[in-house]
Amino acid sequence: KITIEGVEDIDYTNALMQVYKIPANGEAIVGQRVCFTIEEYTGYDLVSVTVTYDNGEQHCPLTFKDGKYYFDMPADDVVITAGFTEEIHTVKKDAASEAHGQVEMNGLIENSISVAYKDGVEVVVTPDAGYQVTKIYYVLADGSVKDFDMDSYENLTTMADALDTAHSIFFHMPATTVTVYVEYAPIDYTISVVKEEAEVTGQPDTANVGEQITFTTEAHYGYLITKGDVIDETSGAYVDIFTD
Repeated sequence: KITIEGVEDIDYTNALMQVYKIPANGEAIVGQRVCFTIEEYTGYDLVSVTVTYDNGEQHCPLTFKDGKYYFDMPADDVVITAGFTEEIHTVKKDAASEAHGQVEMNGLIENSISVAYKDGVEVVVTPDAGYQVTKIYYVLADGSVKDFDMDSYENLTTMADALDTAHSIFFHMPATTVTVYVEYAPIDYTISVVKEEAEVTGQPDTANVGEQITFTTEAHYGYLITKGDVIDETSGAYVDIFTD
């Protein structure tokens, strides 16, 4: 926002290029010292300031002191132009965010990326086999937590029906550093027993990936156990069995 001393304050909405014309917005006589200030809106940096004659071909000498700009009014209308650019901030992963999965930010697997203010950030989390994503959130530099409840996930149905698939969330970059956090939980898998003329005991009803399962088999009277298999119901693959 450009403010000229002695002229009614005007709030501009175009943050990337502020133009203030004299005398259209204010009047000054030839030789008068004109003073103005520039306010950077949140998320933007000032990159250039010029004062030009109305024809745009000739520049007025400009002085900057104590946060204010000064120039001497020429014998012509002048235009004050201020150029801005979006601030660049960092999005980074919390150290534990990949404890049981992989986190991509805007398609990159780096631990941190640089993003311009208001640009989009997509976070895609792919959990390891046997784990589900229970929470994704990000924290600003001041400690403010920006949470995503279940309704805000783009693939809520996928999360409910296939817990070990990827999840995606999206937000616009604030004017501060952001840290992404992801929480996981092991998936409870069901252990089913199919038996004929034998008893299988000792096994739990559910188990998580990597847990050791112990069970006992006992044939009914008059029968011998000739074979026992453990099969992954999803893939159909056989699981190794270790016997005493």
